[in-house]
Amino acid sequence: MSAALIPLASLLLAQAAPGSLSELHRNADRFYAQSIIVSGTMSNVRESGWRRPLYIFDLSDGTQTMRVIAYGKPTCRSGAVRVEGIFQQVKERVSRSDDYDAITARSVVCLPDVKDPGLNGK
Repeated sequence: MSAALIPLASLLLAQAAPGSLSELHRNADRFYAQSIIVSGTMSNVRESGWRRPLYIFDLSDGTQTMRVIAYGKPTCRSGAVRVEGIFQQVKERVSRSDDYDAITARSVVCLPDVKDPGLNGK
């Protein structure tokens, strides 16, 4: 009986996933502390951390941008990526007005550049 529930749980999780960063921003309360998968363009990669290095970068879908925190060094520094992780609100110690939404990445997959087939390389 429990084996039958696993596909159902997978289906429910897939239905709850945001389709884009824009949807994630619009419905942030719905996705907090949820596992998500989103794609976009990576930029502004920087290394931080003291004892344990971490990598922070911006992920954009063309209309919205979100900060991503990764504990492993991404294999690319820019371009199209797919990020799987947990959506959360990061609380800054200095001021409540500095709180922001971010994705803590479990994996960052660099995607190949896709050329528009209609342009035929032009």
